Amino acid sequence: MSKKSDCKTLLTNTITSQRHLSSNIKNNLMHDMETNPGFEEKLKIITMNCRGLGEIEKFRLLLNKAYDITQKGKMVMMIQETMITNSRYLDLAWRGKYIFTPGTGNSQGCITLTHNDVTITDIEPIQNRGHYFKLTDADNKQTFIANIYAPLGYNNEKNEFFNNIMNIIANYAGENIILGGEFNITVTNSESLRRQRTEAEKRISDDINIKINENYLADAWAGHIGYTWKRGKTQSRLDKIYTRISQYTNKKLETNWTLTKSDNAAVILALEHKEKINTKSEHIKLGNTIATNTELLNELKQYLEEKMIQAIDMNPHMKLEFAKMTIRT
Repeated sequence: MSKKSDCKTLLTNTITSQRHLSSNIKNNLMHDMETNPGFEEKLKIITMNCRGLGEIEKFRLLLNKAYDITQKGKMVMMIQETMITNSRYLDLAWRGKYIFTPGTGNSQGCITLTHNDVTITDIEPIQNRGHYFKLTDADNKQTFIANIYAPLGYNNEKNEFFNNIMNIIANYAGENIILGGEFNITVTNSESLRRQRTEAEKRISDDINIKINENYLADAWAGHIGYTWKRGKTQSRLDKIYTRISQYTNKKLETNWTLTKSDNAAVILALEHKEKINTKSEHIKLGNTIATNTELLNELKQYLEEKMIQAIDMNPHMKLEFAKMTIRT
């Protein structure tokens, strides 16, 4: 076989076919970043007790942070203790969908924020301590979502509150579920630091855990440590997220004490679609021996000159990138 044939064979084996050239260039320029993460690939579920949004500047900053999150994927943000009685500012400032429950007394109101590309239906209040609703996404997938702010104390009121919401969830067997909010109770001993759990608290939490298991809800905190409320040296995990979402898998759980000014941390659960395709590019590298072979270099030069005809209308920067990608692929 001639050297020229050898060159052609080597080039055939080491150069990506022309029909994939443009996509390879794009991948290289983007450094494997996703150009559009898509509603179906990433989801963030956030719950937080904001300790009041009566100050417009505080409200504005939180809405801006929430909007930034929606630009990177799906988001459901459940906010409790908003201390606002009307939705006028939300109507003006939020660039997505929302559900609003005004608060009275110590319930203080709840808001759930989502991005705009969803349909919200079947909205129902949970007393005046939250709400639940159905969310239908762009792929026509439905999810039942409940945002709650549980009563204080460990009495019949709290027990009945959780019995009510768990009975509602039981009516959605087999459907996607998101339950989040401030539970105002620890459900295991590990959720308290420097605080003894009372027998009344344990009885109510045992009942909650039974119903969580009966409804096949996954605790986002499973396998994690941390607290969401602190006063002095005392800390507790009061803010929780439970899910049953078949097409997603939990990727990361974190707390954020700076999302807004509060003595509660925001709990942020990041999920990823199970069918997400990894689109990272893998470039074929030419062997170093080619650089010392004059004949092969001439072959490459001729190949590059032929391909650069396609870049005649590109600006100098794009021509350079086109040339680099032609060589690499």
